[in-house]
Amino acid sequence: MATNNGNAPIGNMVVVFNAAGTLTHDVSGDFITVSEASVVVDVGARTAKNGAVHKDNTLTVNRAWWLQMEPGANVFNVTGGGNVDLTWYHTWF
Repeated sequence: MATNNGNAPIGNMVVVFNAAGTLTHDVSGDFITVSEASVVVDVGARTAKNGAVHKDNTLTVNRAWWLQMEPGANVFNVTGGGNVDLTWYHTWF
């Protein structure tokens, strides 16, 4: 579970996939999928990289905003293997 202590949605998270997989928000259904390991997805910058190498071709998203964390508690599910590290900053209006 990830908690947004602010009162505005967060749309600039950084997600680090250590293996190919999918990260899905359990309520909204927003998801991002990568088909390779060691991909860093910067949701705010709209980039997917492995080091300095762009990996946008490994990325699939289902929303124009890619992934969003609502205020309060959020549950994300990881499928397809591996772990995901999620970094964010609380956001206020």
